[in-house]
Amino acid sequence: MAKKAKEEPTLSELWRREIAFKCWLKDIPNILDGFMSRMPKEVAEKLDFSMESLDIVEKYLLDKYENNKQIMFEEPFYILDGYAVYVGETFLRVIDNPIIHWKLELNEEDVYYNLPILEGRTTLDCPLTIVTASLDRRTGKFCSSLLSVFLEMYPKNK
Repeated sequence: MAKKAKEEPTLSELWRREIAFKCWLKDIPNILDGFMSRMPKEVAEKLDFSMESLDIVEKYLLDKYENNKQIMFEEPFYILDGYAVYVGETFLRVIDNPIIHWKLELNEEDVYYNLPILEGRTTLDCPLTIVTASLDRRTGKFCSSLLSVFLEMYPKNK
């Protein structure tokens, strides 16, 4: 049986994805508001977009979920999206380098295809997968350790 050729997305489909991504970017303040409002008060008041706050978020994640499958398949998507946006925005604010920005990965060969990623000179990472990996690794410092690596790659603007 002959292998069916993979269909390329149409220009209108790529355009639709890009428009949806731009809407998502504009909605980041609302996503963060919703994320913060779902956090217990004692956690939310410590979330200041600092490197240390990533450990607080990660501890909360580890206390709440036994594995990454729970947040991926048993929760509404906006829950994981909120964590991912907080992590991504924290990376952006701590690194504080204008070369780093959100991007929608549209290369079908890329592991992050159709996901929001952080990009600099190259792809840094996908905040959504950082969150799910932190639940898999269960170190309590996965997110902040990764941010430390990126800070070495992209020194803070002076």
